[in-house]
Amino acid sequence: MAEFDLDAEIRATQKRSDLNNSRRVKRIPGIIYGADKPNVNIWVIEKAVKQILQAGGGNAIFRLKHSQGTETVILKTTQHHVVTDASLHMDFQRISLKEKIEFRVPVVIIGSAAGIQKGGTMEHLLREISVRCLPTSIPEKFEVDVSALEIGDGLRVKAIRFPADIEVLEDLEKVVVNVIAPKVEETPAAPAAGAEAAAEPEVIAKGKKPEEGAAETPAEGGKPAAKPAGKPSGKPA
Repeated sequence: MAEFDLDAEIRATQKRSDLNNSRRVKRIPGIIYGADKPNVNIWVIEKAVKQILQAGGGNAIFRLKHSQGTETVILKTTQHHVVTDASLHMDFQRISLKEKIEFRVPVVIIGSAAGIQKGGTMEHLLREISVRCLPTSIPEKFEVDVSALEIGDGLRVKAIRFPADIEVLEDLEKVVVNVIAPKVEETPAAPAAGAEAAAEPEVIAKGKKPEEGAAETPAEGGKPAAKPAGKPSGKPA
């Protein structure tokens, strides 16, 4: 992999106001660390960093030049604002071009899976692969051709052709991409004949059923039932 020059300025201030003012003009605070050397606080121009990343990929090697010397580094992490996604801080790790280190290399899909034309859906499950190698041997990306994948097919890490000088740290059985069948929505079955009627609740009349021999309670608004004739009161004339 090629190396890219990047100019930096030593950063002496830690004031929040100075940091915010510099970010507004796209001058981002950062730090250089590692290799058993003291940390160095720096400023870098965001546009210059992005141009290098576009040319060399996320694992690009920087020759970072500042007033205290030149350092060989990679951009390890970038902190972003949670709302605006603006760059807030960049961490640069010192590396040796003669020592192997771990990298995560992006996986790029090439082509269109044959199963998609038949209604299938492609799932890209593994987007980066962890490897160990010399910084000068790190590839920008791993390309995966999915053109031959039918519905039900998948492609695992072990199917990718890696350079001989790269040690793959990822599980070789891990699925990188697959094509799944379309989901079929089940249509509810029509109820059997008479099932609707059977499902209707039984209607129960209000009130208690009169006991045998008892007079029925009149319906609301009706006349009460006539009382049975009793014995005449008083003596006969």
